[in-house]
Amino acid sequence: MLLSPNRAIVHADWHEKRIDFQPYPYPSYTEELVRCMKTTQVEGNAQFLAKLNPAFAAHDLVDDRFVHNSIAAVGGMKTFGLPDGFARSESIVV
Repeated sequence: MLLSPNRAIVHADWHEKRIDFQPYPYPSYTEELVRCMKTTQVEGNAQFLAKLNPAFAAHDLVDDRFVHNSIAAVGGMKTFGLPDGFARSESIVV
């Protein structure tokens, strides 16, 4: 384990980017996460999950107006090495 010049912990096996100001304008992730939660075994009463509509939950929980405006202000998705557009297909593998 090392410290980077900005004192962040760096580990050779992590291969992940640090959380930074990378935008994450994808409510589709929240929608897929709610879908997966319906089939995940959890301790306690999770009956409410059966009633959740994934699309409604994502729309209700994710307000992406601010990230869309911020992305546009700095030149669009290409500034972050991402394709244009805010729709994508999610795949969560466990």
